[in-house]
Amino acid sequence: MIYSECEPRDHVYLLNHFITNIARHAKEKSRIHHSTLQNDGEPCIAKKPRSENTDPIQFNLNVPSPTRYGGIAFKNKSNVTIPKPFTFVAKDEEMRRRREQLAEDAKKHAILLANSFRACPMRVGPPDPLPEVNSREPVRPQPFNFHCEDRLIKRRSRCQDSTTYGEQSVHQSIVKSPSVLYRPPFLPKPANRTPLQPISPELATSRRAEARQQYDEEVSRRRKSLESKQRKAEEARAEQEKHELVALRARLVHKPNPIRRYQSIRVPSAKPTTTPRSPQLSTRTRKITHV
Repeated sequence: MIYSECEPRDHVYLLNHFITNIARHAKEKSRIHHSTLQNDGEPCIAKKPRSENTDPIQFNLNVPSPTRYGGIAFKNKSNVTIPKPFTFVAKDEEMRRRREQLAEDAKKHAILLANSFRACPMRVGPPDPLPEVNSREPVRPQPFNFHCEDRLIKRRSRCQDSTTYGEQSVHQSIVKSPSVLYRPPFLPKPANRTPLQPISPELATSRRAEARQQYDEEVSRRRKSLESKQRKAEEARAEQEKHELVALRARLVHKPNPIRRYQSIRVPSAKPTTTPRSPQLSTRTRKITHV
């Protein structure tokens, strides 16, 4: 049996099919071998009995599980949808029960709201009078005294007490005579030692001035040498450019020949010359004068 390339077959299926074909061919061969032969030596094929055991041959083969490979993808077992009985009775019953429960809850809530309202009866007779306003008594002036005079009297008494205490302390203290008034004045005496000879210090300013002068001289010398080198280089460059310009002019100078003069050729034409005219691009009409 030949399979096309587009028909996917795994190796387990092919192996089982091959074993089944071998078993069928072996069974047919044994049936022909055990058949009776006629007198002339030709085999006589026995007829198939009415009740024949057609049980399939069982083979116990330890076939390894198929392995995945990067070629044609396949599935070991196809997923088949198995239909199952179903009904909407339970769902409809649950929905009906919920609706009844919601209606009952709404009814209870309406009854609760109706019973929760209590109207207060109106009073009979005139309304209550306004509360009484407590009237305050006016402010009545009373005599008063400032404390300035009392404080002034206390201060004067304290000052008098302090003056009396100072006079008593002066009289009680022991007064000493000023001896400084009778002593001779202090006169400083010069020290008996040789005067110091000043030594002129060696300042760093003179040393730095000499170093600065040498540095300035070196800088000026280098600057002059650099300027002279630059000037010489510029002069050499200018001289070279001058020579190059002279050489270029010498190369560009050609040997001119006198301009040759030829007689102009006139080609006669039968057509008249074209008279140019400007196109009328304006949309409005205007008076055109031809000269």
